Amino acid sequence: MLATRAVARDVEEGADVVMVKPGMPYMDIIRDTANSVTLPVAVYQVSGEYAMLYHAATAGAFSLERAVMESLLCTSCCPLPLGCRAPAHTSRAHPLHVPPHMRAGFKRAGATILITYFAPDVLKWLKASAATAAAHRS
Repeated sequence: MLATRAVARDVEEGADVVMVKPGMPYMDIIRDTANSVTLPVAVYQVSGEYAMLYHAATAGAFSLERAVMESLLCTSCCPLPLGCRAPAHTSRAHPLHVPPHMRAGFKRAGATILITYFAPDVLKWLKASAATAAAHRS
């Protein structure tokens, strides 16, 4: 496969990081790369992916936050950062829990570095989520 040869060549040439772009259509390449190299795997969510998610959400197809978080981290199933677990004060699974085998996302595929135009939004959403989780613990 061309991607496998390109990764092997990059590693042989002394790469510090292996980059996969665009990210969304190449989840299998991300997974295969993460499984075959010891280098960090970066994924670049290109402008076309940004535009697709942004405009579909603006048209009402889905929540922008949920779609972006799913594409990056596989966390749209839960408003808590990096996982699908209920807050510590409850033993119930979160009502929007999605089974692991049904999740997508660059992080789940094996990416260790995420590059996206949504970075400012993601930081805002994660901060709000952390504040909500902290309020539930109090």
